[in-house]
Amino acid sequence: MGKRIHRNDEINRRFLQVDKILLENPKYEKLSEGAILAYSILRDRLDLSKANSDVYTDSEGFLYVIYTDEELGYILHRTRQTANARKKELEKFGLLEMVRGGYQEPNRIYICEPDTCSPDEYLSNQYKEKLEQKVKKMESKIVERHKEKYLIVDVTNREEITCEDVETLVAQQKSKILTTRSQNSGQLEVKNFDTINTEYKDTENIKTKEKKYDDDKRTSSPSGKEASITSNDKTINLIISNLREATKEDMTNRSFNSVVRKVVDKYNQGKVNSFRDYLVTALVRKIEELELRRIKDKAKHDLVIAKKQKAAEKLQNRKINKNVVFYNWLEK
Repeated sequence: MGKRIHRNDEINRRFLQVDKILLENPKYEKLSEGAILAYSILRDRLDLSKANSDVYTDSEGFLYVIYTDEELGYILHRTRQTANARKKELEKFGLLEMVRGGYQEPNRIYICEPDTCSPDEYLSNQYKEKLEQKVKKMESKIVERHKEKYLIVDVTNREEITCEDVETLVAQQKSKILTTRSQNSGQLEVKNFDTINTEYKDTENIKTKEKKYDDDKRTSSPSGKEASITSNDKTINLIISNLREATKEDMTNRSFNSVVRKVVDKYNQGKVNSFRDYLVTALVRKIEELELRRIKDKAKHDLVIAKKQKAAEKLQNRKINKNVVFYNWLEK
């Protein structure tokens, strides 16, 4: 068993630095771990070249390193062929350039800076993958939890399931119902919202510890027609209640109510054929919007912290120059 590191231990060993861009930029997602380690080793050698810039600088002022395949293979504990393959992989991704040396001279290796990417580009890819995993996990969790309590209704060959169909099923089963759709129905894009729970639950007083983003403000009171639907239409009220139950961990009551009011207004105007499908689509878009906002806010916070750390390192590492111009800080 290895020795654990205590908080009072002093770590005096040297470490290689791994550029986070290689891990965050989607351009380098297929770059192997061995190539990333090789890049860190070559980048570390570049510091030595910079310290001896009078030797390791070409006629145009660019720094280069000398690192043979045998030497790199020895550091990586791999063969010379593997080390050469790592160099070619880095060259393929534009992270280094190899220039042949003269007669009986080693090749020169020019280290290139990796391409940066905007936080939106990286976070967008991360968000899509995260949302897809969350949808699959939620769907399997709901089905597994209630598979013995619910009636599974196959609506594969139907264009849509209407409110009348729900009422019929409720009357026949007189219990909770879980409806599932086939992907071929073309109505829903996200599976985890394909649930209808006939048990009415009051979700207005449910408290949650997780912080939820909410910027929806009610600008007007509901119209008489909207109020009538919300309070009297049992089927629509049933759909709204179940979808609120399914989304209570993803959005606040105010955000949910804002989406519902807009959908009800469209429904009253006769612009919506299926109330449930239209509401599901609107909720999915809202959840995506709120989730992306959370990720962007976190990215901005991380960037601020990184800039502070960079500024602190720059000031701390600056050498005191005796020949600097005198600055009179007492002068008004």
